[in-house]
Amino acid sequence: VVGLGKVAAANGDFEKSKSFFEKINAPFESRSLASFFNNRGVSLVKKGDLEAAIKFYENALQFLDKYKGHVYFNLGMAYYRSGNIATAVSCFQAALGSKDANFLSQKTILKELQEKGPEKFAADYTEKNKKVE
Repeated sequence: VVGLGKVAAANGDFEKSKSFFEKINAPFESRSLASFFNNRGVSLVKKGDLEAAIKFYENALQFLDKYKGHVYFNLGMAYYRSGNIATAVSCFQAALGSKDANFLSQKTILKELQEKGPEKFAADYTEKNKKVE
């Protein structure tokens, strides 16, 4: 039943997914499910399907609260890789403001954002990409 709940979530049918978790009297939001969402999104990013990863993470944000910081971080990374630095910065800032701050404080890119501030971080990103071209 847990697997069916994960499959329904992966397909974007979150209401159906919740119903499976309710049937086994388990919370919809579990560490296992949050891990599943993050792993699925990372897989999409690695395949180069950033648009699908972004959509997947944005859907996950609607249903995960306890692990929202992890999802915001990964969503930010997907936007960062797509070149949408302004939205990436917003996601990173949301991640930093989440309950998961201890986990997130270990992320180098978030440390860089905190040290530089959003404007300098975005400017450095733009400058770095100009050099690559």
